[in-house]
Amino acid sequence: MDVIRNLLESGWRLPASVVGVGTFDGVHVAHQALLRTVAGQARALGVPSVVVTFDPHPMEVLRPGFAGRLLSAQRKLVEIGRAGVEMAIVLPFSLEFARTEPEDFVDEILLGRLGAREVVVGFNFTFGYRARGTPHLLEELGERNGFVTHVVAPYTLQGEPVSSSAIRQMLAKGDVEGAARLLGRLYALEGDVVSGEGRGRQLGFPTANLQVVPDNAVVPGRGVYAGTATLEGGETHGCAINVGTAPTFGGGLHKVEVHLLDFSGELTGRRLRVQFRRRLRDERAFVDGQELAEQIRRDVAASRLPSGAPVRPPARPAGAQGSVAP
Repeated sequence: MDVIRNLLESGWRLPASVVGVGTFDGVHVAHQALLRTVAGQARALGVPSVVVTFDPHPMEVLRPGFAGRLLSAQRKLVEIGRAGVEMAIVLPFSLEFARTEPEDFVDEILLGRLGAREVVVGFNFTFGYRARGTPHLLEELGERNGFVTHVVAPYTLQGEPVSSSAIRQMLAKGDVEGAARLLGRLYALEGDVVSGEGRGRQLGFPTANLQVVPDNAVVPGRGVYAGTATLEGGETHGCAINVGTAPTFGGGLHKVEVHLLDFSGELTGRRLRVQFRRRLRDERAFVDGQELAEQIRRDVAASRLPSGAPVRPPARPAGAQGSVAP
């Protein structure tokens, strides 16, 4: 997938295209349905498929302190490309850009630069100054300017609405399996391994302390999880992940600590991506290091079990069927 970041500064234009517009944080199954619509309509018309998205996340600009990103900017583009879209336009989002009138966005970008013949958006999409742009306004502008607007209906899985907000809520509760259903893949964090206090190594279970990137990514709720860790270069290991404050040793900062199964070597300074497969248990304080080490041994054994195998608490069934709501 081609990525263009300087559309507004360049003279770059397309004579015709089908365009999907949105933030697409998480690129969850509802986003994927929208993106497949973009790609399919473009193939039918014989024109390029294009996605217009924004960086930074608009909420980071409009609500400083927003800590809800489900994907890094780069990983979001990877997932958009997997949906079959040919081209992504990344527009820098700022307070100045937020003051753009909806009509100007359509005239200058969708029509003037991208030659949009069809535009695809979600049912709750808003754009332009004070979110005045709505799917209904986009339909009206399309009728005036000769493009067709497709509004994708709400998407549900087993009767459950799919949204980025719902995924954030699931992750906050530690429901990584529920989040995976709505995402269509395992939830993941990535970052650099930094030096820790070495307590895991002293207990016989060395851990990698993950400095998560971006720093406003959603971290699942406190607890211990089974997962998969991938190093740069593609080397992959099962892992046990602890999210919390190490209460056995007096607590402190919120940390993500990862023990890689069947791995020996130095991880500090390396980039690591961690996927959360299932929650094993709550984080809790232990009497001493020996009791903690015994529990970690059980956690590591549980991490080796395939998804769906019984764990305390029992893993929930992962089957899900999706449908587009009428």
